[in-house]
Amino acid sequence: MVYGNVNKADLVPNLSAVKPSKSKKSATKSNQSSHQSRVELQQKMFDLEFHVRELQIKLEQLKIDKEKKVQVMMEIEEEEDDDLGADNSMLSEIPQENSDVNMQRFLNSMPASVPPTSKASALHDLVNSFRLPPVQIDRFNGDPLKYPVWITTFDNMVASRTTSSSDKLNLLGQYLEGEPLEMISGYLLLQDQEAYQCTREKLEYWYGGDSVISRAFLTKLENWPKHDGRDPISLRRFSHYLDEHGFGWITWAS
Repeated sequence: MVYGNVNKADLVPNLSAVKPSKSKKSATKSNQSSHQSRVELQQKMFDLEFHVRELQIKLEQLKIDKEKKVQVMMEIEEEEDDDLGADNSMLSEIPQENSDVNMQRFLNSMPASVPPTSKASALHDLVNSFRLPPVQIDRFNGDPLKYPVWITTFDNMVASRTTSSSDKLNLLGQYLEGEPLEMISGYLLLQDQEAYQCTREKLEYWYGGDSVISRAFLTKLENWPKHDGRDPISLRRFSHYLDEHGFGWITWAS
């Protein structure tokens, strides 16, 4: 086939004309991406500035609140100082009585039937009662050998300070533990004189009876560790036990 005088160069596409077109598209995309990045960066900076401004406003508000609180505290302290000064001035106007006058007034307040020696003795006992250290009362856990001392201490130091049966019952429950507390727990719900009386009788029957204490004393005596008589420490402990619990039980039974 004859094409005539055709130049091959005319049949090849002009690549130089195509390349500039692709380059322009790539440049456009790059410009768009760069513009979007700048917009996002500006938005983030705006958000950051807004957040910083919010923090500054909150900080200023906290400072204002703190100043108000300080002012209120100062006003309260000034009012308390004024009240204290007024109280001190009022107290200074009250005449101070002599201690001898107070003591004589206390003695005169006692019944006339009480002789003066008894009045002085009562005052002496009262003063000494404030000087003595408080007696510590252990909780009773059911050991009959400890019951006599425990119940006597409870009556003298606790039960004698109130006339209310419910108070005595509640206080009695506070100084019990283990089996004794479980035994009288039902009476704690009644809160009356009869419940307190039944509680005392039940404790006395199970832990304070002569036979109960003597049985506990003999049981511990039978289970005492054996010794050959050449150990002075063991002998001394055994002697102390006999003196303490034996004499105590005899005194309690009598």
